[in-house]
Amino acid sequence: MELSIVREYFESENNKHLTKEEVIKSRNDFFLSIKDEFITTDDGSLSLKFQDTMHSYIGALKERLYAYTIPSKIEDKERLLDICSGFGYNALYALYHNPKLKIDMIEKHWEISAISLLIPLPENYYFLDTSFNKIKGAVEHRLSKMGYIKNLAYRNYPSIKLHIEEAEIVLSEMNDKFDVIFFDPYKSEVSPELFTIDFVKLMVDRLEEKGIFLTYLSNYAIRSALSCFLNIGKVELPLKKVEGTIASRALEEKSLDSYEERIISLTELGIPYRRADNPEEIILNRLKERLEMKNKYLLPSSKRNIVNFEDAFTGSDISLKNRLEEFGLTKELAEYIICPQNEKCSCGKCNKRYNSTSERILEMRKRIYEIKGFNHEACPYTH
Repeated sequence: MELSIVREYFESENNKHLTKEEVIKSRNDFFLSIKDEFITTDDGSLSLKFQDTMHSYIGALKERLYAYTIPSKIEDKERLLDICSGFGYNALYALYHNPKLKIDMIEKHWEISAISLLIPLPENYYFLDTSFNKIKGAVEHRLSKMGYIKNLAYRNYPSIKLHIEEAEIVLSEMNDKFDVIFFDPYKSEVSPELFTIDFVKLMVDRLEEKGIFLTYLSNYAIRSALSCFLNIGKVELPLKKVEGTIASRALEEKSLDSYEERIISLTELGIPYRRADNPEEIILNRLKERLEMKNKYLLPSSKRNIVNFEDAFTGSDISLKNRLEEFGLTKELAEYIICPQNEKCSCGKCNKRYNSTSERILEMRKRIYEIKGFNHEACPYTH
């Protein structure tokens, strides 16, 4: 849907002086005229389609519950930072589970936030109505102050604050700390500036010492970036072979599996996005860096079983063994690289055991760089 449709509606609405009831009816009527622009997901909640749907087809609200609300243990938290807040679904569910929660929402496009004033909740989510009205009040208040909306239908709640701006600008100017951060961006091909290691550092800087960071993403680049600053783990979602990511300074409850850890640390897929002058340059620079590192200092991800060292050196995969030997790895060197994943040291060179996914990722990357003679810190943030 073109966001200009939403913009034009509110420009028209602003030319009228409407009562609260008239405002709600006008917006309901407008929604009915554009409802075909929305996708109804499996739980009845609505999503938009740009290059792809904004939410999972299993249910826009259902996915929020499992990706953010439940793993955040939001009932025990005080302050939430909701980055890329969209229709307010993440904040909505969090607020329902913790009515005393203080929430800061960040959204780049005011029209996306304004959609929350137009769309209904499905009947099976009626229990969220009160919380949704609070979100709507915060949205109306902010957009009214910005001059985009004149007629108000909802009460403002000062505990919920909406920022309409580039997330990087908001975070750079913000001094507050949060005990929960939700990160819900559109995919990296569309908004790579939100996936850079530099932006990840900005988000982490806004996290309390015991805070929790959550994202629906399992993107290798974002997990690689997070591993430089926090311990990362996985969040199981109600989708086959799909998982989210949780990060904090505490030891994770569910580590990534050993294959995922190796792909991030030992192949060029783990190279993060880095800040540049524009989105196109961010994407191009990462592609160039991947090509420069691939087969020279890091293993190629194009062969998906490339990190299955056991199959190569103790199994029957002769082709993989030959490929790894061409890269410069022997059985002993391979064992040394992946030893951080073992419960006990088998290489004879470890000074400690590596108890978290992030520790293992950084140490394995450090070891492959050491073997390949690449003078570089294990954390790619310093590259």
